[in-house]
Amino acid sequence: MSDTINEKVIYKKWEEYGFDKSFRKFFGGDGRLDKRKIKCLKNSLAYPYYKSGVWKLQVTVKKRSFPVILKVIKKGRRGNEIEINMYRKAGRTLQDVIPQIYSVRSDGDYIWVLTEHVQPIDEQIEFHPKYFLKVIPGLAKMHSRTFNKWNRDLYGDWLPFYHSEDMKKEREQMMEQTLRYLDEGMKQADLKAVLKPHYHMLQKIYKKGPIFFPQVIKAGQCITHNDLQMRNVGCNNMSKSQWNVKFLDWESAKYIPCWFDVVSLIGVFFGYRQDFKNEEDRILKQCVRLYAHEMQKHGVKFRKDPMKLYKMAYLQRVLEYDLYYHITKGLDRKEITLLPVFLEKIKEWGKELRLY
Repeated sequence: MSDTINEKVIYKKWEEYGFDKSFRKFFGGDGRLDKRKIKCLKNSLAYPYYKSGVWKLQVTVKKRSFPVILKVIKKGRRGNEIEINMYRKAGRTLQDVIPQIYSVRSDGDYIWVLTEHVQPIDEQIEFHPKYFLKVIPGLAKMHSRTFNKWNRDLYGDWLPFYHSEDMKKEREQMMEQTLRYLDEGMKQADLKAVLKPHYHMLQKIYKKGPIFFPQVIKAGQCITHNDLQMRNVGCNNMSKSQWNVKFLDWESAKYIPCWFDVVSLIGVFFGYRQDFKNEEDRILKQCVRLYAHEMQKHGVKFRKDPMKLYKMAYLQRVLEYDLYYHITKGLDRKEITLLPVFLEKIKEWGKELRLY
């Protein structure tokens, strides 16, 4: 099949795969596709991405009309295979925190996935960090499903696992490269100005790696989304007091410490949104307390202070990945937006937690 997908191709596949019958189990009837309302939301199937294409379709079942999502994913790419297997193998475990899956079909080099339409939060509201309190109960629900339940038979051949030899080697190599790029950054005036005050601190810290805080790992691991930007968090009932959130786009999923996802959700946001700096400490404490409370409701009780676990997870994640990535961005694209934020957190929380 060509990477070019249009309305005619979609309608042809709709009939070929019997997608109309996919709705019987959920709505008690066949789904009729409206050929006039096929909208491409994004398409990165072709060179150089070879990722996926997403279309919004309109379907009618028993006089009820509603939108659904068609996602076409190219096989072979690592992130694509993770996402495909999340739908095929982990969908039942996480079925109420990911979009409802109506049908998954294989077509040569592609997987066609028909799912519930869940509108991303950032398309509905101007996001304020207070809304994290609406998202976190869903995150805790998701984490609790696979918390400390690594299933080698189900996940072993496709889901990255924190204790795997591959991920251990990846962490070690990335930290070695971070130190090399740190030296490279010291040769460029703009980066040097940011890095120099922290250079010797980082050299000292990295000698303790690659695991700086084993407490974070001991606190528990689970399937994590690992890219919790608001465009990847959806909700169809935002007018209600309790949001029924669902998590979208699973190509970055891993089985790693659960607190890394909390950092992915909150820490990265506050890094970019310095306009909320005055509210960060207050909201962060509320969010961390809520996450620990919600996890306890699902039977998971953290033995260590949740705020310390969050700070440890933040520093571990930054030191094993984010610092490398953002120094590289500074070297390649002169983009250093988050570097000062990360470095100040390492300095402040690293001292508090006796990292250096």
